[in-house]
Amino acid sequence: MNNITEDIILDKYVYSSSFILKVYKIIKYVLGKLSNSSELLRICQNEKLRETKITYRIDQILFYSDKLKTERMKLLNGTKEQLEEAYEQILRKKKFYDNNTEKTAEAKVLMKCILRLKETYELQDILTKKANIAYDSNNQEHEDKLMELWTLLKGDEKLNSRKSEQWQTIGFQGVDPATDFRGMGILGLEQLIYFAQNFNDTAKHILSCSHHKYSWYSFAITGINLTALELDLLRERHLQYYLISHEASIESFNEFYCYLFTEFNNFWFKRPEPVTVMHFNEVFKSFKEKIISNLTNQSPIIVDTEKKKY
Repeated sequence: MNNITEDIILDKYVYSSSFILKVYKIIKYVLGKLSNSSELLRICQNEKLRETKITYRIDQILFYSDKLKTERMKLLNGTKEQLEEAYEQILRKKKFYDNNTEKTAEAKVLMKCILRLKETYELQDILTKKANIAYDSNNQEHEDKLMELWTLLKGDEKLNSRKSEQWQTIGFQGVDPATDFRGMGILGLEQLIYFAQNFNDTAKHILSCSHHKYSWYSFAITGINLTALELDLLRERHLQYYLISHEASIESFNEFYCYLFTEFNNFWFKRPEPVTVMHFNEVFKSFKEKIISNLTNQSPIIVDTEKKKY
């Protein structure tokens, strides 16, 4: 059980309540007046905090600050010139200058953390664009990826034709998987491939589990749903601490997807009562709540970066 730290308390209790958030902002204002400093500056001065924690706290401050809305947009979504302009504005506003002349050492800490945060916002943009690329049966690259998924999961079993009921054995709905990628586009396919490629034994084991006589579920369709869930977690900022702790990259995003798939399979089969595919939406909703709770509590996310079996 990890320690309950300030950033966890803020996420669980302060930022989730508009009333408590207003009270918290009043307290911050009073503290700022008494100490003649800003919360942002005090965070960057805290040598007891790890860089990950400092970066995450800065992200919280920037996101929930009414006075830094314009600067936040420039920092995280703007050009290099806009970033530098917003950074300078924040330094002035939040007392990062000694006697209004020299930048403090904490100013460098702030910039380093801002650059890490910018990577998480850029990643969201990249992944959203991938999800918006519709699967195209006339695109040979897309078709090759689909065939790669079949080979990874079914080994030497020959696919009789491009459109075949055999696709249903790996959890697609009909004879043509292309129709199932609507919504998550090529990103949904690439994440399924990543899982099957890097954790092949685990993927095949879960595929086997999904064929359970009573509690079966559609492996591929579930994978696409997990891609949608993960993208939502990213957009809703639940993945911020994970990405800051690891790396804001497509690989880190894909590794978390593999973790999600494994956790979902466990969640599905460890219900108090056996479930059927008719309970899928209900179970999936409960699973999302569990994952959000784990992320909010900053519970350890065990991701096997050496590509071993989970």
